[in-house]
Amino acid sequence: MRTAFTTAAAALVLAAGVVIATDSECPPGAIDVHNGQPCCVPHIKRAFTPRRGLLTRTTSTCCTEKEPSSPTVSKKVNLQCGRNYGDDSKDVEDGVEFDVVECPTGYGTGDCFHVKITVAAGAVIGDMHLQINDDPITVNTGLGNAPWIDKVYCDGLLGECWVPLDYIQNLFPTDSLCGKAVNVAAGVGINGATCFQEGTRISPTGNWFSYTTVTFECSDDICAKSCDCPTGKWCNMGTAYGYAEDKAITFNPTLVGAGATGCRKWGWYYKISSADLYGAGLTGDLRVGAGGNDVSKSIDVGDFSAKLSGTTLTVKYDLTSGYDLGEVHVYASCNAPTSCAPGSWAAYNSHNSGLDLSSTTDRIFEQAITVPKCDTYYLIFHGAINNKIHDHTCQIPIE
Repeated sequence: MRTAFTTAAAALVLAAGVVIATDSECPPGAIDVHNGQPCCVPHIKRAFTPRRGLLTRTTSTCCTEKEPSSPTVSKKVNLQCGRNYGDDSKDVEDGVEFDVVECPTGYGTGDCFHVKITVAAGAVIGDMHLQINDDPITVNTGLGNAPWIDKVYCDGLLGECWVPLDYIQNLFPTDSLCGKAVNVAAGVGINGATCFQEGTRISPTGNWFSYTTVTFECSDDICAKSCDCPTGKWCNMGTAYGYAEDKAITFNPTLVGAGATGCRKWGWYYKISSADLYGAGLTGDLRVGAGGNDVSKSIDVGDFSAKLSGTTLTVKYDLTSGYDLGEVHVYASCNAPTSCAPGSWAAYNSHNSGLDLSSTTDRIFEQAITVPKCDTYYLIFHGAINNKIHDHTCQIPIE
């Protein structure tokens, strides 16, 4: 499991299906524009469970440049065929729909602002009316003539219009429609009646025709360019011991005072009744780097659990993603340990058991261990932990 790994993707496919270009290997000092943190270095991230502390996370790609997405619209409005919606049998709930689609042949290139009007059952569309303005619409006469644009962009028989976004963009001095609002008056002639979308009346006098306001929205999370993190490798991170708050007993001074060897270091053991171990069992964190038994300095790399059934103690380690097991040792006895050297413990030793921990995916360990029958058990849970780094040089393992 000590082999190096490389990441050399030519492109990154996002969840939305967008393929973005990469700049091969990330240069020194590159910043991830999504979170403002340096690329390709461990990031601190709080896990979801309150018992889990701060975890180390790394990523293989980094977004160095982002751009707004294409403008989108999603709105439905009632179609009314008289002064008030609901007064006419030809009114249709959500009968006018606005969105953005790819322009069909004959209506331009790129994306189009799309208007679709659905009429009541049995009604036949004879013509269509459309006006778009960045200011409030004031003209409610002269249907089919400027400023009405339906002759150019609408199919009067289908009740649909496709207006190129470039046309609407030209209404504004800036080069982006993101966040821009336009006023739209859309209507149809059916069976001798004229129907428009429900909204603000165009004029207090004359025709009752109305308009509505539509806003173009854009996402700012689209990654335009990314880079790959440089070659890295797996390293021996250090020693982990199982820690259960309010139950863990430090090696030093307790075991040291009893004459145990090799215990003048950080680490914890447990003294637990067989009844408790048989019932709720024991659960806690696997922690690396708690020098001086200061838990606040340590890194939580996963969980451990132990549960007794008869004379079988089932022990499980479950590491967080990004970590890997290199060794496992368990002490389980009726007597307090006389040595804190993991290799001397008889209950379980991954080297002696023949357990293969050579891969880089050994995150879960579960073993049924035969133990003597005791009223009180003394337990220690130890592991050698490896972690993945985005560098060429491993740091000195944390002991």
